[in-house]
Amino acid sequence: MERKRQEQKLRKRMYHYLKRMYEGVLPPHLNIQKLLDTGYNFEEAKKQYQQMARYLPRQKEDKILDAGSGFGYFISYCLKRGLDCYGYETDDELIGISQNLLRHNNQDEQKIQKVNKGYLPFPDSFFDLINVHYVADYVQDRDLFWKELKRVLKDNGAIYCININYMVMYCNIYYLFFIPWLPRIINRWYLKLRRRNPNFFHTLNFITPHSLKKEVKKQGLICTNKSLEEWLALINQNDFCSRSPALVKVIKFLDFFQLRGLLKIIGKMGFYSPMISIIRKDQQYN
Repeated sequence: MERKRQEQKLRKRMYHYLKRMYEGVLPPHLNIQKLLDTGYNFEEAKKQYQQMARYLPRQKEDKILDAGSGFGYFISYCLKRGLDCYGYETDDELIGISQNLLRHNNQDEQKIQKVNKGYLPFPDSFFDLINVHYVADYVQDRDLFWKELKRVLKDNGAIYCININYMVMYCNIYYLFFIPWLPRIINRWYLKLRRRNPNFFHTLNFITPHSLKKEVKKQGLICTNKSLEEWLALINQNDFCSRSPALVKVIKFLDFFQLRGLLKIIGKMGFYSPMISIIRKDQQYN
């Protein structure tokens, strides 16, 4: 009974954090409670791990870093599997919540560390795998971000990076179409017209396959894009359109006219989402 009460208390803290961050940002059909129930749990952490493992199978002795570990479910899931997983956050409240989650599951809360000014508290060449799950979209100093990830990555290690591809001109956070290359002030006005809170908008990086490849190359990293492979595999799956309401409408429209094959053409032109990349050290650079 006490364990259940502590879990409810922890989930309540998560709810209030999400409410502070996302209220007014999400569409009416996706309220804060639904976001918490569907997006933050061990089942979602398992899916995240399995998706990553399809591209980068791991060994038990590997050290894993979860960059921007959020509420800590991914780390806790990995620890339950016997994997040596670490994480970090920059937000004090998230640190408190995630460490509480580890304590609740009888795990070492020090696996999650606080990061100040972008410098990671880990030794050089420490990790075999780094998970960057919808984090690069928010990082302000991306040069330092990739430089530090490269520093703590082993020479034969890999970074698994997944994020929104803004070439599709759709924001999964606001659930709205928009034009990323317009001046931000215009897009902020647009969000206000759609009755959405625009304050969250300034934190976003509008990453595309080209911009990501360029960013990591500056730091001596090589990016292999797996997005098209993932996109083509998803086209024939019934749950493909569950990714967003916008895709539901597009799929239904194309299916009505028996034109789903257009998605293959669109994908090959670079209009796919999410964007999945495997990033490694450039041995010639090193």
